[in-house]
Amino acid sequence: MVGERGSLLRDVRVSVFVIFVLLSLFVIYVYPPPPMGAGINGNLKYGLDLVGGSYLQLKLEGVLVKVEAEKSEIIKHEIQELLREKGASVEVVAENETATVLETAAPLTKEELEALNIGVVSVETSLENATEENVTRITVTADEKYVVTRYLENALGADVEPAVYRGTEVYEIRKLVSKEELEGVLAAVNASIGRDERGMEFFVEGVTPETRDLAKEIMETKLNMLGLRDIPIRTVGTDIILIDLAGVDIATARKLVGKPGKFEIRIQTAGEAGEIKKGMRLEEIKNITAHVLYGDEGIASVGAIPQQRRTDDVERWGAPFTLTREGAAALRDACIKYKAVEEEERERHELAMLLDDVVIYSAPLSPDLANELKAHPVYNLIAETGSGEEGRQAAKELIIHLKAGALPVPVEIIGSGEVPAPLGEKFRHEAALAAALAFVLVALVVYVRYRNGRVVLPMLMTLVCEVIIILGFAAATGWQLDLPSVAGIIAVIGTGVDQLVIITDEILSGAATMQSAQKASQKKGKTPVKVYLRRVAEAFNIIFASAATTAVAMLALALMALGTLRGFAIITIVGILIGVLITRPAYARIVQEIA
Repeated sequence: MVGERGSLLRDVRVSVFVIFVLLSLFVIYVYPPPPMGAGINGNLKYGLDLVGGSYLQLKLEGVLVKVEAEKSEIIKHEIQELLREKGASVEVVAENETATVLETAAPLTKEELEALNIGVVSVETSLENATEENVTRITVTADEKYVVTRYLENALGADVEPAVYRGTEVYEIRKLVSKEELEGVLAAVNASIGRDERGMEFFVEGVTPETRDLAKEIMETKLNMLGLRDIPIRTVGTDIILIDLAGVDIATARKLVGKPGKFEIRIQTAGEAGEIKKGMRLEEIKNITAHVLYGDEGIASVGAIPQQRRTDDVERWGAPFTLTREGAAALRDACIKYKAVEEEERERHELAMLLDDVVIYSAPLSPDLANELKAHPVYNLIAETGSGEEGRQAAKELIIHLKAGALPVPVEIIGSGEVPAPLGEKFRHEAALAAALAFVLVALVVYVRYRNGRVVLPMLMTLVCEVIIILGFAAATGWQLDLPSVAGIIAVIGTGVDQLVIITDEILSGAATMQSAQKASQKKGKTPVKVYLRRVAEAFNIIFASAATTAVAMLALALMALGTLRGFAIITIVGILIGVLITRPAYARIVQEIA
């Protein structure tokens, strides 16, 4: 069955096989350049069980509840609490979907009412002819969701966000509160816990998938800023996050998760416009900037979602945040001192925001904000990040930074552990030894079966190249190899040998019986080539069926996200796909050439 000289290298199946092997070696050892001292490991990354490190299992704490409430009752209650010392009563005199009108005999200022943060407030004071008493008429403009949200935040001391959970409109309380405590808070305003379609009270401990994903994104951003890239962070259900921190001890891991970063606003005092760039460190800009405020001292709250507003006929996205009284005063004083409010100087005096001493945002004041700051302190600000989807994503990232890397909800560490570095190194050596031993045993069994070096050598080289391609995939995607991943590679070697044996037997059997097949084919009107191709096709039908069933079984395991078992499932699936799409067809062509 030896073909024309050079025909093997021109075969597309063999060419694809060779290209993938070379590409895999390239991404492992050439580009990107491996770290210093990487040696034979190249760009391969190892999980904590092979290099040592720690892992954390976090439970996000929160409550999802449906609330039945009247906004007028809440507004009345809040104003009544404000008037408690004055002994005056409050009455609701009118109400619609947007506004609630109340009256009281006690004098109230707009500033006092705005401090309640229950909506847009207007106040009128008039003299009633019949009673000759002053009457204060208060109009509060706000929708029900806003009023309920602000009330729950004030009463429970927690962030609250309206949300949709499994098709039901709920309020997400970003703190673990008991049902009894919540019922007491709601009873004060004649409200109650709402019921679902089954008539059961809708009170669920947990968070929405959106909050879970936000917490995951914040952790990834924080770890990346600290230089801990490619840290596997997985989610299980709606409230569990699993983090593997290879090379990080357990004490540092707990500190990274629980401690917010240091957020700082600085103002440019010298230099040219655009000189401060995102990603610069404090040391690089310290001589041309001055401190304005720290986040924990000057920022009162940060909006949960990006806001969009029109500037110069362009819809721009931005990150909304509110300053405290002290923070607003400090910002105004700094902007006036360094002339950032002056039109001719504004572009040269940008406001820079830093998280853990790294610049995350820098821009000059907008003309409108500069004019406002000349007259009075400004409390509500929006840091504009640009237009389109890119601007929205930048605003979303900046909101995370403005929160100083703090998770949106409290977390409870429900599980943790540590693998010492020496033990991880021992695991790595033993895993490599196990893989090598599996390969040697496979080689011995194959040799005993065929006793033909021309057959055994291509089979073993195919298995080696298959492992190289799998490792190339791991290097290209940043996948961290752990013990389950090594087990997956060994499993791929085992299943791969089975499939290569089937291919070899069919091809060798076809070559050995070609003469008899030719006689039979002439009687039946068939050619030997058709007989031969049919045998090879039957071999591949068996291989494809076996690969498909294994891949489906592993896919179920991968989608269930059962901790590190995902690594075993994913590597096994990748190995199976590489085998049936790249290495098996090439091997069949090679054996056909030498048979």
